[in-house]
Amino acid sequence: MSVKGYARMARPANCVTAGTGPAAAALVNGAGGGVAALLFAAGFFAYAFGTVLNDLLDREKDARARPERPIPRGEVRPAGAAAATVVAAAASCCAAALVSPTTALWYGGVCAVAAAYDTLKANVALRHLLMGTGRSANWAAGLWVTGTVRFWWAAVAVFLWTQILVLAAGRKTPQAGRLVAAGVLAFCVFDAALVVVCVGGWPARALCAAAACAFALAGVFPIG
Repeated sequence: MSVKGYARMARPANCVTAGTGPAAAALVNGAGGGVAALLFAAGFFAYAFGTVLNDLLDREKDARARPERPIPRGEVRPAGAAAATVVAAAASCCAAALVSPTTALWYGGVCAVAAAYDTLKANVALRHLLMGTGRSANWAAGLWVTGTVRFWWAAVAVFLWTQILVLAAGRKTPQAGRLVAAGVLAFCVFDAALVVVCVGGWPARALCAAAACAFALAGVFPIG
């Protein structure tokens, strides 16, 4: 077993960008730090679930096209990856359940959308729809928890930005890869900026620290 292999499958920098979204949405709508931290964890692990499941389902294709990935390299066994998906989904829903039972159901839905994306992404239209829906629903969890539609436009912006990234990722060139990596990191920059402007104080420092962690992790583990 390779801990680094599991980390590479989870793409931790991406996971951080998924955690900052619902945390920021909750903070700008008046939620406390405990709720924001739990939503960060729920988003983080939901994204990890999706990326590990993606590598598990694509392992035969990756053996030909992406042999550097952990499963083709033998760093992680398929059974271990399958177990990791269960752990990640459970961690996401458990963190959400500590906020409320309905938030746990919300993240069950987010994980279901991620699984649908991993299964149906060969269809271009579904690839765009499901990735955008998963990202925006994750961000909107913070709105759901606080019972407000204030900043609804941010969830829409997340959906639209995701469409651009999915389109760029389809080009499969080094330049497109760099654009996608920068675009993914832009999610947490946006989240941090929103909290800096609207809240300030320790929440702003926490989100800025999370964004810095995402950039640092991107230097160690691949975004794509």
